[in-house]
Amino acid sequence: MNDGQLQTVEQVKQFLEGSEALEFRGLTVEEKYKWMEARLVRFSYTRLKKAEKGVIRQYIQKITGYSRTQVSRLIAEYKRTGQLKKTEYRTGSPESTLHRKFSY
Repeated sequence: MNDGQLQTVEQVKQFLEGSEALEFRGLTVEEKYKWMEARLVRFSYTRLKKAEKGVIRQYIQKITGYSRTQVSRLIAEYKRTGQLKKTEYRTGSPESTLHRKFSY
């Protein structure tokens, strides 16, 4: 998405007030995370006031289609690690998982 014209929180607020529901289509989770991280950096999210953070959160929700809870979790991850990265879950066979949990 080309949103380069949105440079201030006030512009984002005006965009939210005047636009219909939008969302990414056909993008991977990694691409959405990369887009979201770029917006958090562009608007210096960690330095914003509480009300301004709310505007950026709403913007991210509207564009990505993520729920409020999901956006909050991702922002918390960004604050903690400085980046957004899809979590890779390790799966194994049920036998190996069972073996790890219980010793025989």
